Amino acid sequence: MPKHPTNHNLYQNHLTWTFRFNWPVDVREAAGQREFHKSLQTQDLVTARFKRDRLLAECKLRVKAVREKQEREVKQQLAETYAGVKEDEEFRTLQEEAIFGEAVERRYPGGFLAAEKKAEAHGWDKTLRGYEDKIDQFTSEVTSGDISTPFNAYLSEWLAERKNKVTAQTLDDCELSVKRFSMRFATVGTVKTRDVRDWFKDLGKKLSASRVNTYKQSIHAYWRYLQEMEVIDPDGVDPFRNIPIEARGTKSYKPFDADDCMKLLEAAEQKGDGQLADLILLALYTGMRIEEACSLKIEDVKPDHLLIPKSKTIAGERKIPIHSALKPLMEAMITASKDGYVISKLCSKNMYKKRHSAISKRFGSLKRKKGFGSQHVFHSLRKTVVTLLEQASVPEGIAADIVGHKKQTMTYGVYSGGSSMQQKQDAIEKLEYPPLPELTKRRLDRIVPLSN
Repeated sequence: MPKHPTNHNLYQNHLTWTFRFNWPVDVREAAGQREFHKSLQTQDLVTARFKRDRLLAECKLRVKAVREKQEREVKQQLAETYAGVKEDEEFRTLQEEAIFGEAVERRYPGGFLAAEKKAEAHGWDKTLRGYEDKIDQFTSEVTSGDISTPFNAYLSEWLAERKNKVTAQTLDDCELSVKRFSMRFATVGTVKTRDVRDWFKDLGKKLSASRVNTYKQSIHAYWRYLQEMEVIDPDGVDPFRNIPIEARGTKSYKPFDADDCMKLLEAAEQKGDGQLADLILLALYTGMRIEEACSLKIEDVKPDHLLIPKSKTIAGERKIPIHSALKPLMEAMITASKDGYVISKLCSKNMYKKRHSAISKRFGSLKRKKGFGSQHVFHSLRKTVVTLLEQASVPEGIAADIVGHKKQTMTYGVYSGGSSMQQKQDAIEKLEYPPLPELTKRRLDRIVPLSN
């Protein structure tokens, strides 16, 4: 089959995707092979690409490590040669040691004696005395730990500790972030604030703001772990503090207008995708995020409201009144449910078992066929709801309570108990759309409501 440009290092073997990496010539001997092959155990291309990216990063890190080892071996040979001809240790005079001591006294808080004590406690080499050009290295070791420690040396231990505390996706993000960072900063001693800022600035030219922030949070958390383990000084400089996130320029998502919403709904019905049609309707009358709508259980549907017990934010945990136009649909979906979810039988076979993953892709395909570009996504339906609420003169605080946004003021955001259910009900009833497509009406009519 023709190779897609984004499918490099991938090929299919009996429909299952396999990763392939050709070792560079200078690394093959150390690798013990010409090529590296590994089955990714999936037929899904998106999942395969994700696993490919992780394996590719690991292979590149190994190439880098082998080449660095070769370089170290050459340097070691040179050092041994030099050691055979260097002057006797007596050239380190008391005068030179005094000069070194004075320099450390000036640069290290607590003075030379304090530096000596800490160096002895950590077993750092003292043979640097007498070399004026090594003072910075010595003081860095005293203040920052062993600067030769590989940055990712404790990554496995850190990930193991976090395994039961975070989601599988967060854990993978942490691993990928630290490994990518360590490709630029090989040891803890190379991590300098200015260089870190430059690295994140370059990263922002390639990735979105949210993705860059994920990298920052993950690497910063790992840095704090190194401080806790005293690999680096717990009281040392934090190079990740107050780093501005400068991401590539992106345009914000646009809302759909009401007529376009009905066109999308009709297109889903014509395609025979009742699930997607129901999801669109649910979003249009509630403003829910796609993951909230797909995770909504029948037990969360109350007589007059929908309960969102879990959300990506604290503000997102809320009660949404049921729009009068939505009640027949809710009854129909509950009647048809086979698994306890309002939107039943969603595929969750992606690697993180997210129920919204597959249907999100179906929505993306649908909207593209209707001529909508990258600025219109499923989240645009949520923007549609907020726009219609604003146009209906709904107060911002009430709208925020409906869609689960954090309130911007201290008074309403911290001290207020929130809008009443009646206030939210009155507000949400102001959401008005064109008549439902005939296909939607006929499909819903075939399902016997609970009230009957």
